[in-house]
This record gives sequence, C-alpha cells and structure tokens, in this order.
Amino acid sequence: MNTYQLSRSWILRYDEHHNAPYTLFDINRGYEYVINHSIFSFLSFMEQKDRGDAEISDLFEQDDVDCAQIVKRLNKQWKGLIINKEEVGSAFSFPKLSFSPKISMCSSPKTAEILLTTLCNLECLHCVHSCGHQKEGSLLSGREWIEILQTLERSRIQKVVLTGGEIFTHPHIDEIVEVIGKMKMRFILLTNAMLITKERAELLNKSNIVLSVSLDGNTEQSHDFLRGRGAYNTLMKRMQLLKEYNVNRILSVTLHAKNTNNIQGIIDYALKENIKAVNFTILDEVGRAKEHEILHLSSIEREKCKDQVRNIQVKYENELPIFLLDPAEGLSKNLDCSNYDAPIYCTGATSHIAISPTGDVYPCVYGFGESSLCSGNLKHTSLSKIWNTDKWNMLRGDILLKDLHTCKACSLSNSCQTKNCRVRALKYKRDLYGVPNCIACHNE
Repeated sequence: MNTYQLSRSWILRYDEHHNAPYTLFDINRGYEYVINHSIFSFLSFMEQKDRGDAEISDLFEQDDVDCAQIVKRLNKQWKGLIINKEEVGSAFSFPKLSFSPKISMCSSPKTAEILLTTLCNLECLHCVHSCGHQKEGSLLSGREWIEILQTLERSRIQKVVLTGGEIFTHPHIDEIVEVIGKMKMRFILLTNAMLITKERAELLNKSNIVLSVSLDGNTEQSHDFLRGRGAYNTLMKRMQLLKEYNVNRILSVTLHAKNTNNIQGIIDYALKENIKAVNFTILDEVGRAKEHEILHLSSIEREKCKDQVRNIQVKYENELPIFLLDPAEGLSKNLDCSNYDAPIYCTGATSHIAISPTGDVYPCVYGFGESSLCSGNLKHTSLSKIWNTDKWNMLRGDILLKDLHTCKACSLSNSCQTKNCRVRALKYKRDLYGVPNCIACHNE
C-alpha cells in the first residue's frame, strides 16, 4: 500500500484575517503560493501524518480515487510537495488571532529578523546599527536561541533572517547553524563572510539556508573603502570556500555615492561565481551612515542609481534575480494615497517581527530600544501573547493618513511609501505622527 505525506520542505498557513488566507511556502526555494480552500484542506489532511490510499479515498468519499494521479498532479504544480515515504511528523496547529483586526494581517508572523549580536569584526562606515568591536553585556546561549527558533517553527513562520553585527562572532553560532539546517523554516544569514571556515562551510551546505554575503564593490579599493583594509581579499578567499562546499550564496550590496560605478562589475562577478541572486540596497542614512556624508546620495543621484539597477534587471532577467530596495520608498505598497481615511500600516506587526540579542520582540529592527514598542521577551512570554498584544494597535490601522502631521500633504505623498513606517518616525524624530527620517524628502 502506498503512503503519502506533505513534505517538511513546505509550510502550510491559514491566516483568517489576511487578504490571502491560504498559502504554501517552499523553504528551499523561498517561493510563496496562494492556494484555495480545497487544496488547503487536502494538504492539511496530508500534513497530520502519512496517509494511505484508503484514507485518501475516504476523504473524497469515493472508492475509485486514483491517489497516485492526485499526488502526481500536485507535485507537477509544486515540486516535491507530496512524498511517498514516511518522515518525522511536523503538523503544528494553526495560530489564531484573539481579536478582529482593522486591516489585513497574519494570525502569527510570517517572517522574523533576529539580531543575534551587535558585536562585529569590522566597523563599516555605513552600518545602520553602528556595530563594532565593543562586546555586549549579555548574550543568549545557543540553547536559548534554539528554543526561540523552535517556537517560531511551531508558529509556522516561513522565513527567518539572522543578522548582526557579524553573526559568526556569536560564541554559539555553530551550535545554532547545525540545528537550523534541520528545521522547517527558510533561513537567510547576513554576513561579511570573513569568519567562514571549512567546518562552517560544511554546516552551511543545507537547502533551506542561504548566505547573504556583503559585497560593496567588485574591486579591493571600493569594498575596503567601507569595510577596512584587507576585507576584500579575505572575502574573495572565503567566497571560494563557500563555492567549493556548494553553499547557497546571494550578494547584498549597499549602493552609496562612491560605488555606483561598480554595479555592472558586481553583476559580472555574480554570474561568473554562480551566485543565486543580487540584492541592491540604496544607502539608508541612519546609524553610522548618518555620520559619513561622503556616502550620501542626492535625490538626483539616487534616481540615476535606481535607473541603472532597473536597466540591469531587464538586461539579466533570464539569467540572474536582481532586487532593488530603497529605504526612502519603504516596504509597504498597501496605502491608498487618495483616501485620507486610509489606515497606516506596513509589514511590521502585521506579518513581521524583529527579535533583539536579548530575546525582546519588536515590530521591526527600527524599533530596537523603544520600550513602548517591545511586546515581550520570548524567553518567558509565548509568541501568541506577544503577537496578540494591543501595544501594537497604532501600527495596525489605528493611525489614519489624515492623522499624520506632514506626510498627508507632502508633494511626494502619491509615490512615497515611507510614510507607512511610523516606527522610524518615532525612533528618529520622536514623533509617531511625524516624518519617518525620509531620505527622499530631506534631499529634495
């Protein structure tokens, strides 16, 4: 008798109050798919345990169900979705909200960003967290982080970003990496890669782990300008090591006033070295980057830079995934700028959380240190209680466009999405209703 089960490589979610309530996420490829209720119900049934032909026939209330054909069709649509061998069960319950939200939001976070440490082996000129060599007072142990990650896994979180500082300075990073390769989540590890060893490269060779490596120029001069002498040559050696061990690698590139002429060279390097993707981010003028005006782009330079990347995206659309993020535009595209009664919200506190080095939970990394935005600590508070807090209501539709002091009447309002980011407004302007450190605005 054949037996079938939903593969552990796929995460099934039901978010009752979201615009897309039923979703399927591939932890190895990083793709999310919106599915209908019928497919969700069948996959939920297949997730609970391995199912035989008779059980599947009973589900459909038919005796002549061709189970093999059903599995074949599903696997044609979503590769490796249903397997015909028994795996360790992982049917976690579906989280539920304890309130009815005013806007579309998830029943539990879909994504989480974890700042493992602020310690770093470098002191980069553009670091948004101003990280460096100064050691922190206390860090969570490897076991504590693993327990937190297991909590996220049980809550059906799809993707976790581990960042710093430099994550490989954390004393328990190897213990953590060894465990995450076996978890039912996708992990993006942000790193300068200078502390990679053969042993670490071997640990990182997992289908659900992607190493996002910082490269800020295709020359020694350009890369070392931000990161210090010798950084480029060391990185190139570590990149060869990662390639040798077939580690999934993407490039993370910060574009600033001194490296915009390196864009094509970085793409050439990525193609040559079989890099999976390149993420270009326009300099965010916060943290240490704020102090170094030599890095700042004018609004005209910023637009030229973005146009250059967009042209590159078109040129290589069939060869290499290339992404562009401008913090001045924000991440949220949900706001109807013509409606003054439109609620203000973004991904923070609606589908995303950020976790500090001590386990405190915030809507996003910009909230770190703001006590009014900390909803609890995962060492002693459940994620469900943290997520269902009323402390984040102002980020979940309580604030309307008409409530904003400046953004509601700004000439850039129709194109700018940064106004959705109330956390930045509070952190950098001390005004929840103010301008959220808008780069586009103050460079105009």
